[in-house]
Amino acid sequence: MLQVRMIETRHDFHRRVFRCLLEAVLTPETEQKATLPDGSRLSIAFHPDGDIDELTLRIAIAWQGGLGAPIVEDVKDAVPGIAPGEWEIIPPGPTSLDPAFYAYVDNSWVARLSEAAAAHDLDVLAGDPKLVLEDHDGAAHVVLGHSMVTTAYADGQVLRAICGHRFIPRADPLAVGPCRKCEDRQKQLGG
Repeated sequence: MLQVRMIETRHDFHRRVFRCLLEAVLTPETEQKATLPDGSRLSIAFHPDGDIDELTLRIAIAWQGGLGAPIVEDVKDAVPGIAPGEWEIIPPGPTSLDPAFYAYVDNSWVARLSEAAAAHDLDVLAGDPKLVLEDHDGAAHVVLGHSMVTTAYADGQVLRAICGHRFIPRADPLAVGPCRKCEDRQKQLGG
């Protein structure tokens, strides 16, 4: 019974984060708010400005002794298609005691999120946020940090290649051809 309750709570958590996220994307430059099942307050703002857009999460939680850190990680994990290493922090300041976290997304991410929302209801997306990920393009992508790839492969985590493609590693990269954009970017980086 406890396991079922934990799954229901996690599903409700994802549903609330997704609803807030979709409202933010559909109404840019407007802060959307939600109360999470544990009482924490989440606000999400989406700031489009051309090809690369900024997605900002502000999570008001009890930070004493680091107790809020798992909630922040759960919220970041509930946002689909953004690798854990892509999130940056805006430290607390004079106007807010809560830190904010942001990630940059591109127009294709926004389009995939919108398409997934149109094709599936909120319960389906909350149950499988990976529906927003890009389709496998049949190329081997380059990711900086080989240990991240191993962990992502084992845990089913999202990675972002140096070309910008977000994916979950599933196959042997030697079995497919290399991504040309990644190769070009790697040459630019001196690799």
